[in-house]
Amino acid sequence: MRLADLNPEWVRWEDRIETCTRVLGDPLAWRPGDPVETYLGPRTYIPSVSTLAEAQGIVFDCPVCTSPGHSIQVAFRDRGVLDHHGTRGKDGKPTRWQVVSGTGFHDLTLSPSIDLTPWKPTCWHGHIKNGAIE
Repeated sequence: MRLADLNPEWVRWEDRIETCTRVLGDPLAWRPGDPVETYLGPRTYIPSVSTLAEAQGIVFDCPVCTSPGHSIQVAFRDRGVLDHHGTRGKDGKPTRWQVVSGTGFHDLTLSPSIDLTPWKPTCWHGHIKNGAIE
């Protein structure tokens, strides 16, 4: 399987200050009509960018799971990704991958392996080498 077949996108993370609404109380128990509050604060966005050179990471469809909307985010090392952006390990600390080589989706190599099994045991653990999903 090739990375290019998994709807990849180069991405960046950014915060924008805007008016937001949040639930007061337990968000899982919230129902329409329950109390909310409006506040001014940061909201994180993950816009697509055109090239690897300007990207802070990559998002692509999981090569194992078939759940709609299940994608993988990989934040790159040494690209200015803030600690509260991007991916986290099971210890809660930021995780970052090294772009070893490549110029695009067709030949990208990242290190180390990407392991999603701590969060979902049936999910993907593998490598991206020369654009191939292994």
